[in-house]
Amino acid sequence: MQVDQVRSRPYPKWLLKFALKRALARPSPDHIPTAPISRLASRDYATTYIDGASEERYWLVDAIQGDSVQLRDLEKLGEPVHGDAQLQDLRRSNFRVIRYFKHLEWQFDSLYRYALFSVFGMVRLRLALDGLLQQIANRASLPTLERIHALQVAVDRASRGERHLTLRHILPIKGRQHRHPQLLAAFQFHQFVLDSLVASGEITPNSHDLGRYEITPQALVTLDQYRREERRIKAQAHAALWTAVGAAIVGAVVTAILALKN
Repeated sequence: MQVDQVRSRPYPKWLLKFALKRALARPSPDHIPTAPISRLASRDYATTYIDGASEERYWLVDAIQGDSVQLRDLEKLGEPVHGDAQLQDLRRSNFRVIRYFKHLEWQFDSLYRYALFSVFGMVRLRLALDGLLQQIANRASLPTLERIHALQVAVDRASRGERHLTLRHILPIKGRQHRHPQLLAAFQFHQFVLDSLVASGEITPNSHDLGRYEITPQALVTLDQYRREERRIKAQAHAALWTAVGAAIVGAVVTAILALKN
């Protein structure tokens, strides 16, 4: 089976064999379950694709036996074509591996990265870390901090010439939004943050596209005011700290002098 050769630098043959054997050790089913949670918790497999020169062309890697790789041509939906290819003929192919573990997913567009992940990935540690990050993301923070974050995102986008803002741009929940336990509450609160920025003039709703907001120059002015206030509060806190430390040192010295005199 002929596969598109789109990479400028070929993969080493040993890397192809190593990475594909790792990815195909637990091949995923044709239909990836997304719900309920009990099915997500049982996921521990990977899907391996080869992307072609266009979005319509891609192949599914089913198995590897020696130097022979079993493929399915999926260019025509519902009419997969089965075939084989030699490793030597796939060295310039654009492999894409999606690794599933419980409710987590990782996508690798390079077999070098996937090989490193398969050896040093420590997916159970990543699962524990993900649980911790989920808890942190669920915490409610001060509204002022949320406004500062939203304004920083708006100003950063404006500096790149992207003059619009949406709710998803400011959500602190990244990567797994559709599975986050507090997604609805996060959406409602951050929509309220955007509404507050509309009320104070930093953004204006797009009349032609619901959910998109245009960033105004006032966003930069307000962010600068917030940052100056932050610096003033930090300077006051540092001054109070060093004053307390200085007073404690002076008090200790005076006490020691009095003790020597007595």
